[in-house]
Amino acid sequence: MIHDSERDDSDDASPSDRANVLALLDSFLDRIAKIRETMIAISTTSIVQAPVAIALSLYLLFNPSFLRMIRESNDFGGVLIVLFALVIASSAYWFIVGIRNYHSMREWMKEYREFKQSKEERERQIAMKYGLE
Repeated sequence: MIHDSERDDSDDASPSDRANVLALLDSFLDRIAKIRETMIAISTTSIVQAPVAIALSLYLLFNPSFLRMIRESNDFGGVLIVLFALVIASSAYWFIVGIRNYHSMREWMKEYREFKQSKEERERQIAMKYGLE
């Protein structure tokens, strides 16, 4: 025997409620597609800027005049080396994150396009079947 509190309320959902949920999901996916552009820009920036920061840091670290300055200034040189190490490490991290994010966004967009095409095709078939065009 099933009590009222144990009933599955999903059977009580009206077709308009289901349509509203589907419209909400479509809206959500469309927003994610727009946010994707920002994410791609962030990824591209990290992919471009991180190697530049690493190269510049390494150039400065191994530049003879910079090495001379580090040797001559005791504490300051050590601090600069630590800072350059942090720049190199964080840039390497953001470079890897940027590449991973870029690949995942490309893959997601590919699947999203396939989903949209499939959805439009199903809607067209339903419209033709029931004469809704």
